[in-house]
Amino acid sequence: MNFYEGGIGSIMGNSYYFRKIHSLLGVIPVGFFLIEHLLTNYEATKGPGAFVDQINWLNGLPLVLFLEIFGIWIPLLYHAVYGLYVAYQARNNVSQYGYFRNQMFMLQRVTGVITFLFVAWQFFRNPLASCIR
Repeated sequence: MNFYEGGIGSIMGNSYYFRKIHSLLGVIPVGFFLIEHLLTNYEATKGPGAFVDQINWLNGLPLVLFLEIFGIWIPLLYHAVYGLYVAYQARNNVSQYGYFRNQMFMLQRVTGVITFLFVAWQFFRNPLASCIR
């Protein structure tokens, strides 16, 4: 039996599971993050006091740092790193075949890299700036 015939080698040799995890770890944390922000911002329609109460409730959650690290940042880090790998491995053939789907395939990879750079810049700019103040 060689490395790819069974056990962990069969999982490591097959990108199907990594791509499924990649998709889920992009959609689920961003979805929860979006819903949380929409609900929090909705409280602003009830007045400034209700909005501040909602922010205080969120900041008062037990293990909020644990939730942020393991519920948002680590899943998104995997999504970002594996996404860069997928973008690097992509065979863009828009110059030979200018079909709409090929253009969308290439643009998806380009916008993913741009988004990664933007999020990394925001992450290192904002938390570090608040720690320095």
